[in-house]
Amino acid sequence: MRHSLYIFLFFFVVIFGTLYAAFHFYSPNVLEGSQTITITSGEGVKEIGWKLEEAGVIRDHWWFETYIYVRRVGTKLQAGEYSFTTSSLYEVTQRLTQGVPREQMRFTLIEGWTRKQMAAYIAEQSAISEQAFLDASGAVALEGYRGEFGFLASVPTGETLEGYLYPETYDFFLDATAEDVVRKMLRTFDSEVASARFVKDVSQTGYSFHDIVIMASVVEREVRSSDDMVVVADIFWKRYEVGMRLQADSTVNYVIDGDNPSLTLEQTKLDTPYNTYLYSGLPKGPISNPGKRALQATVHPEAGPYWYFLSKPSGETVFSETLEQHNIAKNKYLK
Repeated sequence: MRHSLYIFLFFFVVIFGTLYAAFHFYSPNVLEGSQTITITSGEGVKEIGWKLEEAGVIRDHWWFETYIYVRRVGTKLQAGEYSFTTSSLYEVTQRLTQGVPREQMRFTLIEGWTRKQMAAYIAEQSAISEQAFLDASGAVALEGYRGEFGFLASVPTGETLEGYLYPETYDFFLDATAEDVVRKMLRTFDSEVASARFVKDVSQTGYSFHDIVIMASVVEREVRSSDDMVVVADIFWKRYEVGMRLQADSTVNYVIDGDNPSLTLEQTKLDTPYNTYLYSGLPKGPISNPGKRALQATVHPEAGPYWYFLSKPSGETVFSETLEQHNIAKNKYLK
């Protein structure tokens, strides 16, 4: 009988002790307002426990020390400034071992933006200067990325990363550098575009990967819808293959930092390797950073009878089979 009593008392103590410990470990301690605690590097578990108790974040430093010992996380407590409104020992320990969350910033980079436009936008949204971004995506930086990203192999020496800065919404820590931003954009280009299948499709076109990016950058700046892109890509490739000038306003706009859908006669005569009114073939390099739709359209154009197109003031694209039809459309919609 006495033996049974001892067993009962033993289990009672174990169960009661477990429940009592669980109460101290996991029950929330509601605070009066927010309490901010600063943990400095080198502080021990006892010092941190006393600091938390004095601020009212925890009920008793002893239980904090016990919980840290049981979980064996004493060496994982991180310095930083922590704010608490309600807490249990479990929650406090989770916060202290994970560290203070680093603040982030978000960039939304638009399809068809140039490297300069991206640099200006990022400078507005962060501590990264325009020049820092331009340097991190410039000709010198390109050479440093060649070995890391195979899709840059066909980019001529002396060119920049224009065309390969993938437009997307990105999250970065506030202390991110221009190099961090550029590398993430290249990695996204690699994962979103430069798949084995896409590279194979590019190889079947007979053009280099860089040629495809250049053409896609023009298509991206000329029209906005996916349906228009595949038709315009077909028009430009046909012109390119017969030696006809592309006559794309966007290539001149790239040089003059403009966005004029109808260039002046003087502007079309601007002597620059980007001027596709003056020179046949592709422009010297990409004129924007195209998105996936434009890149896919350039690799898979939609064959058709059209050789000309224009954009109405409303944004609608008008396609023509002959120069005569195109001139009629110009007189009708652009006068």
